[in-house]
Amino acid sequence: MVKHRGIGNVVAPEPVSRDITVSPYDHLHAAGRNPRTQVLAFEEVPADEVLAEAWGTAPATVIHIRRLRFDGDTPIAVLDNLVMPELVRFSAADLERTGLYVLLRAAGVTVTNGKLSLHARAATKQEAQLLGLRRPACMLEQLRDGFAADGSPVERGHHVYPGGRYSFEAVFSGGVTVPADRR
Repeated sequence: MVKHRGIGNVVAPEPVSRDITVSPYDHLHAAGRNPRTQVLAFEEVPADEVLAEAWGTAPATVIHIRRLRFDGDTPIAVLDNLVMPELVRFSAADLERTGLYVLLRAAGVTVTNGKLSLHARAATKQEAQLLGLRRPACMLEQLRDGFAADGSPVERGHHVYPGGRYSFEAVFSGGVTVPADRR
């Protein structure tokens, strides 16, 4: 139960908490949850210079995939991905049955390294509508660039998650170096 001012007590779904290094679909599936996907866009678009700078290469086009991810009947994420066209050997219907990384791995492509950043921000009007939120709503925004073992770009993910329905975890190994002037 969660108490909301002006609404009263409501039953809140259990938030999804996942390892930041695992894909959303893989995590939900492994946790015994019921991931479901609605594909909102699947189209070839021109690549821009921001993407070329992030990837260190200038593809002419990329495949833009926009999905709404559910945990059962609860919408939990709006997922935008840009994928190198030569890696897309699947359809929008395939993406509604399983995750993007599952399909890439089936095609022999594995994301082995990358860069990921997380930010908090307010939901846009469209995000709030898609996710069934009342504005203002806090979102967790993730930007990720994923690369194959040889360093070639695979995908850029721009994902947004409702702050109250999602959290990220990271496990660190080894030590943390603190600069001498900050000790």
